[in-house]
Amino acid sequence: MIEQDPDIPGPNAVSHWLTYNIPSTVTGLDAGAPTTNTLPNGTMQGLNSRRTIGYIAACPPPGAPPHHYTFQLFALDSTVPLQPGATIVDIQQAMLGHIVGQTELIVLFGR
Repeated sequence: MIEQDPDIPGPNAVSHWLTYNIPSTVTGLDAGAPTTNTLPNGTMQGLNSRRTIGYIAACPPPGAPPHHYTFQLFALDSTVPLQPGATIVDIQQAMLGHIVGQTELIVLFGR
């Protein structure tokens, strides 16, 4: 799952949370996920835009209009051969040719 804020100015969207190799038995993610390389259910976490492991909360700058936050979920035909702490580029490249389905949720959040 890739969660990003594409409304941040600049060449790339801000990556708030990267998770991958989510076990097929997982039907949800718990609130307050720890900032560990691997979650208790076996899901691996990648590096967010701050280059840290874990979730960065949505928080548009003061005075900015609400931002669009995208949550992309990909179904793959296999796990990706990456260790915890992968970057978004690593994850996207590893998924090439393995995506069998995907969905996206876009939410608006403002102050």
